[in-house]
Formats: sequence, structure tokens, C-alpha cells
Amino acid sequence: MTTEKKSKTSPESIVREIKRRTRRKFTAEEKIRIVLGGLRGEESISDLCRKEGIHPTMYYKWSKFFRTLISSSTIGVHALGGITGYLFTSLGM
Repeated sequence: MTTEKKSKTSPESIVREIKRRTRRKFTAEEKIRIVLGGLRGEESISDLCRKEGIHPTMYYKWSKFFRTLISSSTIGVHALGGITGYLFTSLGM
């Protein structure tokens, strides 16, 4: 009788590893650029997200996060390190 050597990795763990390696990581500047693109209203959110390769839910999470940070008087410019100035300039505020 021959015994087959079983692999220690299951198909599920292989898929998880592939997803982990291919997950994109966006910098704060990229997130702001994408959110600003949606705020400008030149194209729909779904078109913007499709072009950027993200799910619309991710866009709305980022948008809500940045709006919360900017509107919070306790956090303000210090936490964002000058990014709020960039936001306000880009939005024409």
C-alpha cells in the first residue's frame, strides 16, 4: 500500500493567501483623490468606483470618514496633517 502525502494547505487557505497578496492598499492621498472625484459630481459614484477598481461601499466609508474628521472641531487640521487644507482648496472652499 502506498500512502499519499497530503498537502498541509487546503484549497481555502490557498484562496485566502491569494486574496491577501492581491489586496490593494490605498494611501490617504489616493483615498482623498477618489472621494474628491465623487464630490465634484463629474461622473456617477458607480462609474468612478468602477474606474478606480473599488466597491461603492468602500467609497462611501472613506467619504463618511473624511467628512467626520473634517467636521470634528477636536480633530481638525492637526490629525490630518494639512490634508484638510488640500481638501478645502480642491473643493473651492
